[in-house]
Amino acid sequence: MDFDKYQYRELNPDLQNLKDEELIKHFEEYNIKEDRIYKDIYFDRAYFCEQNNYDIYDDELYLKYSKDIRQSKNNIFKEYINNLDNKTNKSVILLVNHDDNLYGASNYLYNLFNILKEKYINIDIYLCEIKYNPIILSKYGIEFKNVLEYKSDPTLLYMLYDYYNPVLIYLNSINYAITKIIDYIPQNKRILHSHETYENYSLSKTHPDYVVSDKIAEKYENNQVKIQPPFLTNIENIISKSNENIQVISNKYGILNSKNITIGMCGQISNRKNYLLFIEVSKLYKNFNFIWIGDTSDVFDDYENIYHITNTENPYKYYKQIIDYFVLFSIIDPCPYVILENILLNNNIIVFEPNILYNHNHKTISRIYNIYPYEINVFNFNMAIKRFVKKKKIHSCKNIFKNKRTHKNTIIHNISNNIGELYIKKYFSYPNEVIVKINSMLK
Repeated sequence: MDFDKYQYRELNPDLQNLKDEELIKHFEEYNIKEDRIYKDIYFDRAYFCEQNNYDIYDDELYLKYSKDIRQSKNNIFKEYINNLDNKTNKSVILLVNHDDNLYGASNYLYNLFNILKEKYINIDIYLCEIKYNPIILSKYGIEFKNVLEYKSDPTLLYMLYDYYNPVLIYLNSINYAITKIIDYIPQNKRILHSHETYENYSLSKTHPDYVVSDKIAEKYENNQVKIQPPFLTNIENIISKSNENIQVISNKYGILNSKNITIGMCGQISNRKNYLLFIEVSKLYKNFNFIWIGDTSDVFDDYENIYHITNTENPYKYYKQIIDYFVLFSIIDPCPYVILENILLNNNIIVFEPNILYNHNHKTISRIYNIYPYEINVFNFNMAIKRFVKKKKIHSCKNIFKNKRTHKNTIIHNISNNIGELYIKKYFSYPNEVIVKINSMLK
């Protein structure tokens, strides 16, 4: 491998303090295991030397570049910028995505893009993506002409910033490229909105302007950050989709027994989402159904009472019609959309206080939102089940009216069943703080 100690250290900030010999040892022992980035594939040594009058045999060339990413580093990027033909006389807003996967943070950004595009018709709104993903972006109606690729590279991201000279750049959380360009952007032209934990910024000189919860905000000194949690723009669509018909749910062992209580979880199958614990507790509760929504992995195939709904555009119908208790298994989650969606649909929810950084401990939804005070593990899952899981909920309105309830009781039930929708519409239906900030910056 073409190992460069300067590049390896710079591209892996957590290794900054290692001595050269320790860095080399780390590279040899852990690089492949941890899937580390060890080389800047866009750095052209000869081009960089020619542009900056440096000696090509200088061993610290990359270090000089990394201290000022505004310097040209290859001809490919220069040609890419020169060939851009979508610049107009309008003012420009750049929205920079920190990841190329569809997470809650990306969902927030795409919703914000559509709001700004509708609100500011005289401003060009561009989405800066690591790479263009037509499958994801088409779901949000975002066209290719509105997308700029920056390939996770700080120089290219800075060149795009410099070329468009935006009146505002919104940075959606942090990554390596964003940490490198942020010092060159005037503070009155940028918004850094973190959808991550405090620890993601603990090594950074720059703190975010917004975070998604009070638990994160209180870790910053002197009230340095404001709180802007996620929001739902498609409330009516979610409610409508939650009523769509569901096909038979089954695994290789048979069809889901609808008489059993069903525990649900949604998300990527990853260590952070705690899929191993999900499997572990499913073994202890053979009389429960366990449903995991999302991802395409086959890790659940050999478990009799786990039913896996692979990637679906409509998880909402499962929340409402099948799942009795949505349990957030995540080891850490700042303010997940799946919780907002389950609240909206009045589903029973169980969260573990240390593992979620935004607790909806609002009295109006206390009937459906259950908080267990200790971290999630097998023992505490058992305790939470004993405390909060009472019975199957009534999933269908038809079942409600079969129960010979009085008209008065039916009215009471309908009002009670609407609490989640009222709560979400009041507190999580529009990005107020960020929009107010953008409005003030554009004046």
